[in-house]
Amino acid sequence: MRKIGASPLPIGVAVVVFAGIVFWYVQTRKAPEIPGLIPREEASLGAQLFEEAANPVKEKFPETNPFEAAETNPLDKIYKNPFE
Repeated sequence: MRKIGASPLPIGVAVVVFAGIVFWYVQTRKAPEIPGLIPREEASLGAQLFEEAANPVKEKFPETNPFEAAETNPLDKIYKNPFE
């Protein structure tokens, strides 16, 4: 009996070749140059606000471990670890 339909191998090869051609085209094309477009050197509004904004924390972070100063282990002074 003869199979109805195409084999998946030629279809897969065609898809890979097509994807390669599309990838090559996208990588080699250049963006059109617009005449009269001159890049400006002045900073945008976002850049100005970023430079002027102050850090509200100012490197004063809260204590990350509140139990560091407190004595939380009651067995610490009683039990001595023999492996230390």
